[in-house]
Amino acid sequence: MSAPPDPVGTQPAFFAPHAPPESGETKSQAPPDGLITRLFGADGFNFLDILDVINPLQHIPFVSTLYRALTGDTIAPASRVAGGALFGGPIAGAASGGCRGRRDRRRFGGAGGLAFRGHVGGPGQVRAGRPARPRDAAVHHGRGILTASLYNRTMDIQVRPPGMLMWRGRRVRCALGQGGLSADKREGDGATPEGCFPLRRVLYRADRVDRPLTALPVRALRADDGWCDDPADRRYNGPVRIPCAAGHEVLWRADEIYDVLVVLGFNDDPVIPGRGSAVFVHVARPDYAPTGGCVGVALPDLLSLLGDCDENVRLCISRDPG
Repeated sequence: MSAPPDPVGTQPAFFAPHAPPESGETKSQAPPDGLITRLFGADGFNFLDILDVINPLQHIPFVSTLYRALTGDTIAPASRVAGGALFGGPIAGAASGGCRGRRDRRRFGGAGGLAFRGHVGGPGQVRAGRPARPRDAAVHHGRGILTASLYNRTMDIQVRPPGMLMWRGRRVRCALGQGGLSADKREGDGATPEGCFPLRRVLYRADRVDRPLTALPVRALRADDGWCDDPADRRYNGPVRIPCAAGHEVLWRADEIYDVLVVLGFNDDPVIPGRGSAVFVHVARPDYAPTGGCVGVALPDLLSLLGDCDENVRLCISRDPG
């Protein structure tokens, strides 16, 4: 079990495979015109353009075409010219801009060769002005928008005691189980399991927070959602609808720790009765108090992390400092 019982006990439903669209979905808007917009997009020259310039896979003939076909990545016209000049000299740079201009205009659908995906202006909206990269996301929290690029397709999130979570060079504080770490977790021991686990899906309180932007499956919690923690029940370590006769954990809580939670692929393939249930990554308490066996992370850090996650990412929990 991941957290102490909810003191209010409001009853949360079966996990529908698809949730209805949230309010504030992305709306396409025409980007502002101008030289920078035509060369780099409405977001101007940024770090992603630098990556495109120095990435040789974007500039090697034939290889670049295959690379973009496999990854879905694209490149702005100015970045193409700069990269061509970097790797092949000024003549190659000029050729890369001139010879491919017509194809880019046809592919990206605009006079400047760019397809704009939306305008950043509110919760849940997608950033504008880049060539359409399907793995770019704008992660909204509070008044700010944290823009995350899902440029790499795989990564492992590392968790180490006494409470550190690391990914892509970032290190943030986290809370672990009151029973420490365990390589042999049992139901009710309060320990966080050791091992590497996939991220199954994200659940969130739509009445409290905006829909997290991530490549993981996302669904809004309902007031009758629960999670079975009764080893004798066939639904053990899985979602249930409340009221439920079997032992269960309430997911619709009065506090904020389940405002956003990530279901981990722990003891679910196959499910072994008594080996632990309801192991999540969720919002940490303000004082980072120990969890009932989950990993707790501050909400801004959790939203930022989710912006870099897809179904290939694993959470790896270990005592090994390396």
